[in-house]
Amino acid sequence: MTVKGETEDIEFAVKYLESKTFSKFGLVAASFSGGAASFFTPKHQDVVKALILWNSLIDYNSHINTTTPWSKKNWGEPAFNRAEKYGFTEIGSRKFKAGRNLMHEIKSLKPWKQLLSITVPILFVHGDKDTYVPYEDSVKYSKLVKNGSLIVIKGAEHGFHDRKEDAEAADKATVEFIHKFL
Repeated sequence: MTVKGETEDIEFAVKYLESKTFSKFGLVAASFSGGAASFFTPKHQDVVKALILWNSLIDYNSHINTTTPWSKKNWGEPAFNRAEKYGFTEIGSRKFKAGRNLMHEIKSLKPWKQLLSITVPILFVHGDKDTYVPYEDSVKYSKLVKNGSLIVIKGAEHGFHDRKEDAEAADKATVEFIHKFL
């Protein structure tokens, strides 16, 4: 898996839907896929009419410099060194294998910069107790982009699955945003 590969996956999915006569889309990306969505959207604003980023990792520095509890356990120089030595490193409790190419991308790509050229509305949805991806990044970038807004899920951890009301709040905000702009 690479950011470039995930971006191509989005492109193929959109092409498939266009072949089925769909002509405009709202793109929802969560966590790591926020980077790929950030690279895809600027070049496809003719069809992507709204971008929704759920606790998205759009500034890889938080994992390079380990600014969250989760990234301190799973990323940083030890992870990059393992990827160089063995061709991959294992990430998280599920032992996701992050390959050398992905690790190189993380050091060089800056998804947040791509967001600056997006003119379609962008909704950031983030829990303020996220220990995986810095909530502060969503606050910062929602203010920096042209048409950004932020929904804060109070007390929510990464993924909105610890409490039913967190998932419901994220879903509701997303559906309302899509209805407004599509």
